[in-house]
Amino acid sequence: MLIRTGPWFLLRLFVMFQLTCYGWLLFRAGSFRQIASMSAALAHPLTDIPYDTLSSVALISLPVIIVQIIQYRSGRLEFMRQPWLPTTAKAALYSLLLYCTIFHGAAPQAFVYFQF
Repeated sequence: MLIRTGPWFLLRLFVMFQLTCYGWLLFRAGSFRQIASMSAALAHPLTDIPYDTLSSVALISLPVIIVQIIQYRSGRLEFMRQPWLPTTAKAALYSLLLYCTIFHGAAPQAFVYFQF
């Protein structure tokens, strides 16, 4: 498989990703006024964000960041197959991640395509 690299390919990839995300925004919006409001908010993404929300996101993403650091330093992508990690620690980690997902996740919302 040919993996393309280079500035032109990366620019096209970035632009296509941005257009795809903006298209999802169009499906998410309930009115043209909301589209205009969301589009304006894209120009200033970090204004009016409550700090408690930001801290919650940081707290929830912290285990993933730790896993990424361990994977990077060890050179192994299979995080849970680390020989130095005991089975009880793996079970505790799985339990902690499950607990955070179930009890500290966001409130359920309707899927974007169910709005039609």
